[in-house]
Amino acid sequence: MRVFLDTNVLASALMGHGLCRDLLARITVGHEVIVGEPLLDELRRVLIEKFRVPPEVWRRVELKLREFEQAPASSLSVSAVIPDPDDIPIMACALLQASMSSSPATRPWSKLAKSTPFPFSLRGSYGSGLASNNRT
Repeated sequence: MRVFLDTNVLASALMGHGLCRDLLARITVGHEVIVGEPLLDELRRVLIEKFRVPPEVWRRVELKLREFEQAPASSLSVSAVIPDPDDIPIMACALLQASMSSSPATRPWSKLAKSTPFPFSLRGSYGSGLASNNRT
């Protein structure tokens, strides 16, 4: 299954434990996670501005997220009523990806995810790099 996650799901998965983190851990094994530029742009803004993630930590997170399949930005018109106008470019990107018929590339995440539920977490200290995903 190919999965294009919402910014809120990724932010929640990266910043804590719970349903979103469990979902991300499950879909990184045996499924293809897709991210796009509009999603990465919004996630960068949310993590840095709202969660105060230092830019250097964001850059490491972004490199890991870019290992997922990349969806191109899209100028598709989205006719659905979307309460948050900032979600329109993300929705257009996901819709374009869903309409593409090319066979998806395999990514190296499945090997990483088999050894740990999810390769990294932002929960904890920023000073030591990407925090461990061990639950305490």
